[in-house]
Amino acid sequence: MNNQKPVRLLVDSREKWPFIWAPYFTDRVIVERATLETGDVAVAGLEDFGAVERKTIPDMLNCLGRDRIRFIKELQRARYCGSFMVIIEGDLQSLILQCRELHPNSILASLASWQAQYCPFFFASTPELAARTAEYFLLRPVKQAEKIKKAFAKVAA
Repeated sequence: MNNQKPVRLLVDSREKWPFIWAPYFTDRVIVERATLETGDVAVAGLEDFGAVERKTIPDMLNCLGRDRIRFIKELQRARYCGSFMVIIEGDLQSLILQCRELHPNSILASLASWQAQYCPFFFASTPELAARTAEYFLLRPVKQAEKIKKAFAKVAA
């Protein structure tokens, strides 16, 4: 991807703009707004191949509590993506300490269950780490496609 034009990352229109992760993405990507059916960030044209859901600690607490049913429906919808990841801005200890409604065991059990059933959850201590993780995760299918394209070019030559 070194000498190629940047990959377009789509950020869901429901996310605050300018997007908090945008300053931390490399020059391999450009960020645009769009309405995404699933997730908060995806590669333009490859939305069905991968998406990332961004959560802050307060967002995740809501997903564990009052918005649990809505969040589970989102995770179920995301099963139809090639790959999907939830990135939480913060650490697990902060999530547990800030939760007043749920026992820590309940939080851990929910996270473990959701990861087994749906997708990985990644705790990123900073927005920069979250953005870099999302970029690597989302560009993986782009890199795979480039390898396949090069392999076909060799065969055709």
